[in-house]
Amino acid sequence: MSFVNILTASGTEELTDHELTFMMSFLPESRIKKAYSYIKPSDMKNCIAVYFLLFYSFYKERNSRDMPAVVCADTGKPYFDNEKSLFFSLSHCRGAVCCGLSSSEIGIDIQDRITHLDSVMDFAMSSNEKKLISLSSDPYMYCSGLWSLKEAFLKYTGKGLTEKMKMFDFSDCLWKTKQRGKLHFLSLCDNEYSAGICSECQVCSYESRNIRGYISEFRNWL
Repeated sequence: MSFVNILTASGTEELTDHELTFMMSFLPESRIKKAYSYIKPSDMKNCIAVYFLLFYSFYKERNSRDMPAVVCADTGKPYFDNEKSLFFSLSHCRGAVCCGLSSSEIGIDIQDRITHLDSVMDFAMSSNEKKLISLSSDPYMYCSGLWSLKEAFLKYTGKGLTEKMKMFDFSDCLWKTKQRGKLHFLSLCDNEYSAGICSECQVCSYESRNIRGYISEFRNWL
């Protein structure tokens, strides 16, 4: 059965050492090592929180703690090892993380409000997107929304950031659900963060709450 489940979590900067320790108890050693390699505490917290959200999503879908190991393709895109029916994508930004779990390929991105507007527009936006941003009531958030759509698409393809981002025009996809050929796009905004999703089937469920809500619910499952 096809599905796309999306979770976003805010409040990661407020996580305590006790909460981080709890989340790390479900993470592989490689992820913990990566988390501690970050210099900024906020980056370390996001690294732990987004992987915990993946574990939470897997447990909710499969009712199992035996989540497959995560490996990377040659492009750098992460996959579950030896798992052909489950795909995921992860993203984080200042104070928030996002996880997408799907029965087919997926790309997601979460973005806080962009402040360096001119440089992002010059690097990444098409002429139609620049016009949409300029005429909007909130150029910074509109730019953020378009950026997250582009990132989601590039994560889906496995190509990552590229100088050709401005060649992809998503001006008709912002803040809505849109199908283009076999791909489904979803663009969301909550005034503080924007999220972009690119998947091969429509999003079945979307949930957004403080990270502590997920921690609390997961404790109740154990």
